[in-house]
Amino acid sequence: MLCGTLLFGMVYLGLADYAPQMTGWSTPPGKFTLALNAAMLRAPFILSILFMSLGSVLLAVVLGITINNELMNRKSEN
Repeated sequence: MLCGTLLFGMVYLGLADYAPQMTGWSTPPGKFTLALNAAMLRAPFILSILFMSLGSVLLAVVLGITINNELMNRKSEN
């Protein structure tokens, strides 16, 4: 999750640096998408979202298992 967040931030930093230098853009894709394509940052952008999603799922699974084990331990103590 941390890796995805850092990569996402770096991609946005690169886009924020590149977008003001653009002279024009078309309305349907918008300035963000054109800057993303022009700076060749689409793959890292998608990868960062996948890393954040995978990290969130893994965190939820680990927390769920930990909470379940804790409840089972409390139940067996009583």
